[in-house]
Amino acid sequence: MTPLEQRLRHNREQKQRNLTVFLNAGDPGLDTTIALLKTCGESGVDVVELGVPFANSFTDGATLIRSHERAIANDVDFETVIDMLKKHRHECKSAIVLLVDFSYTVKSRGVAFIVEQAALAGADGILMHGLPPLYVDDYIKQTQAHNIAPIFSLYPQTNSERMKQTLAQAQGFVYLVSMYGRTGSAIDFHDLKIRQFYHKVRQATSVPLMAGFGVKNVEDISKIFTNSELDGVIMGSQIANIIEENLDNTSNISDAVQSYVNALAQTKSIQTDPSKMEELAHVDPA
Repeated sequence: MTPLEQRLRHNREQKQRNLTVFLNAGDPGLDTTIALLKTCGESGVDVVELGVPFANSFTDGATLIRSHERAIANDVDFETVIDMLKKHRHECKSAIVLLVDFSYTVKSRGVAFIVEQAALAGADGILMHGLPPLYVDDYIKQTQAHNIAPIFSLYPQTNSERMKQTLAQAQGFVYLVSMYGRTGSAIDFHDLKIRQFYHKVRQATSVPLMAGFGVKNVEDISKIFTNSELDGVIMGSQIANIIEENLDNTSNISDAVQSYVNALAQTKSIQTDPSKMEELAHVDPA
């Protein structure tokens, strides 16, 4: 079991949910990213999903696409992010999962190089966006060699056989994409189909589960935690929104993010309402 998974399971034993936030490295500059890593660690964020910026994302909405564009304009690439992380990893108390795009970042460098460098820089996990099935075995092999968690995603449309394969390979946590589409979309987390999706995966594995896509605020988190037995949530585009709103005065960004994250951290003790689970009882495990 990887250190990341041990950490998240410990939180589960303490009846604490996990909060993950996404930071796109280099938006609007690396100094801000470094400051936000420290802020997140001090404000109760359990995991930072640290993005290596990339172009032409097929899953990101307009907010994150603009965030990628700003970071790329600053000449931020994989090597830049690794160098930053090596120098400043000790300043962030949160676990760090590196998000890299296969086509833009991994393919030209190789899976082995990406995983090795991420581990050497102190990352606890890695998520390869758009990883082709042909490369999964090597991905697993390399992450095992470096004791770093390979993060996989599941969707409501994922069939049962693919779900079983993914859960057998997963370590650290599994990213439950609440809706197939682009980030930033509004989602009703009371919707029975979404709750059934969460429940089905929960029944099939003890690996920590994180819900992402469309999770924007305290109300969304409360709905998810009350209506499911998931281990945490992933906040994708909201910090990029805060950054974008303060581009004319970047000195405000750290305080604004801290206030936002502090509010989110207050939800970490919300427990499942057993009565909410009764209508899900008929859902067969995967």
